[in-house]
Amino acid sequence: MLRIVMFVFLIPQLAFSQAVVPIKDNSFLIEEAYNQEKNIVQHIFFSQFQGSLKSFLLSLTQEWPIKDEHHQFSYTILLAQEPDRFSLNNFLLNYRYQLLNKNWLALAPRFSVQMPVNKKNEQGWGLQLNIPASFDFKDKLFIHLNAGANFAWSYPGIGDPTKYVQVPIGAGIIYCPHPLINLMCEVLHTTNTLYRTEYFANGEPYDFVDSYKDLIVNPGIRCAINFKNGLQIVPGFAVPTTISGTSYRTGYQFYLSFEHQIKKS
Repeated sequence: MLRIVMFVFLIPQLAFSQAVVPIKDNSFLIEEAYNQEKNIVQHIFFSQFQGSLKSFLLSLTQEWPIKDEHHQFSYTILLAQEPDRFSLNNFLLNYRYQLLNKNWLALAPRFSVQMPVNKKNEQGWGLQLNIPASFDFKDKLFIHLNAGANFAWSYPGIGDPTKYVQVPIGAGIIYCPHPLINLMCEVLHTTNTLYRTEYFANGEPYDFVDSYKDLIVNPGIRCAINFKNGLQIVPGFAVPTTISGTSYRTGYQFYLSFEHQIKKS
């Protein structure tokens, strides 16, 4: 069965390109520690559906190198569909520094600013820090580790002022039966805590804290279609299971990226 799947995914590669350019930075939930190379830009479309498909998340990300791969700028637009409305959630501005990328280990810390764009969204301004580490085992097996922290404040004028703190820790393992076909499994654990001031019946204030944890297990597959002009298209699909306490829900993820030259060298 695996051979049949590999053959189907390889048909576009055999038809459009003679050179094999392997997949490198196309995970779904886990961030890899590889910046964009000089003169190469990447456009990433990601969607996640839950339950009856009436609730889903869409995102668009563009990654641009700043002169070379040491510095990378990107932005992310988040759109959400809930049963009663469709809205633009947040806008993220991201900077990532290629701290290390030699042989089998890569490190690329990322700092992001979250900008509020929708008064109906509870969260306003925010800050994110993520430290991804990538381990390359002879281009056949990759392991990616993430650790970070996200801070956000409630949108002004929506209820009592609230601070959101999120601590995501994750790992992804990728096996490459072929340079253009990757079998993946990602695991992401997130601790979510909110802090706000509430009031007793007599009007006396007290600090309210609410915390919950999510665990996402995300098996998937991705492949690459390479063109002779240097364009690489990477579609992917995954089936995430989210576990919250004693409940769980299963969804679907669709990934699509386009990577190409900004200008000829």
